[in-house]
Amino acid sequence: MDHKATKDKLRKNSVDFKRRRVQLHKQKLKIDGNKESKEGKTYQTNIGLNLDPNKSTDQVVVKEIDVNLKITKEELQQFETYLPELTIRPVAEKYSFNTNHVYNFIIFDTETNMAGKTAEICQLSAIDRSGLHEFNDYILPSKDVDIHASRVNGLSVRRVNGSRTLFHENQPVSSILIEKAIQNFEAFLQRTIESVNCGGKQICTVLIGHNSQVFDTPTLLRQGGMQLSQSLTSLNVFFSDSLPLIKKLVKSKHPSLCSPDGSVVKTNQSSIYQRLFSESFPAHDAMEDVKALRKIIFHSSLNICDEMLTEKHVHNKACRKRHEVPRPSPHATPDVQGKTFSSNPRILSCQATNGRENRWKWNFL
Repeated sequence: MDHKATKDKLRKNSVDFKRRRVQLHKQKLKIDGNKESKEGKTYQTNIGLNLDPNKSTDQVVVKEIDVNLKITKEELQQFETYLPELTIRPVAEKYSFNTNHVYNFIIFDTETNMAGKTAEICQLSAIDRSGLHEFNDYILPSKDVDIHASRVNGLSVRRVNGSRTLFHENQPVSSILIEKAIQNFEAFLQRTIESVNCGGKQICTVLIGHNSQVFDTPTLLRQGGMQLSQSLTSLNVFFSDSLPLIKKLVKSKHPSLCSPDGSVVKTNQSSIYQRLFSESFPAHDAMEDVKALRKIIFHSSLNICDEMLTEKHVHNKACRKRHEVPRPSPHATPDVQGKTFSSNPRILSCQATNGRENRWKWNFL
């Protein structure tokens, strides 16, 4: 028996066993994350009916439960009559390229303190098509930067003289709160719109990010809240993702993206930039990323035109539920290939096919 226990202990202390244990743990977390994304907020703590919809923090949970316990059956049935049995989500409107519009393209990117649905923006950067208008704000998150995120973007939060300070590449940077950064970003968008020579035509502002549909855009909308949503609507702002277009160009074997040995170039921004310009750039710095993407889209041999960046076609991917902004009213979402996805608020999304893409406009209910 002692020999068996000793052998089992040695096996569990081996590198291969520990490596496999970590691998299985990561697989389990990934599966749980996928299930949570599909379920949305169905099983979230305190998801039940609360009398005060503006309060959902842990501090008021006990108070709300106490209030809910005092509700009579008659009152509860009356509340339930206000909730529809089924909400049909309308299909999102699709917009095609319009020659009567002037398109104001802006490249944007974010760096966050972690991955996932609780990520907070630490750096928000943007640049317009001309390169004359730049925006770059560092934001102090409420939580420290995850070690894995810090290894990628070089951001960290440390205490200096008793106060939390944001560092980038071991150097302190001036940072502000997310609310102030959102206000600055809205003012930046307004300035770029005012600088456009529209000639009497309607101005359509399009925020473009590389693979932004999955993470950057939902995170920005979630942290910006209703203030940002309403501002984007009033400014006639759209969102776009350059990744589907790049994937289509790679798949169609665009001459500028073909390797001499015939291998397929990766579709991440660093690989595309290296292929087009035979040089690298300091990636995972939001400001450097937007400058690089601007160069790829507007100043490369890919010859991407405005119509390719805005024209609609078949959409096959939507924003995940985990990035939803809590709202009391139902929201319209796209119906894609027979499946309904939740995108709250709705996001302009692009899927390139034969040089054409899908574009959806904001529509807040």
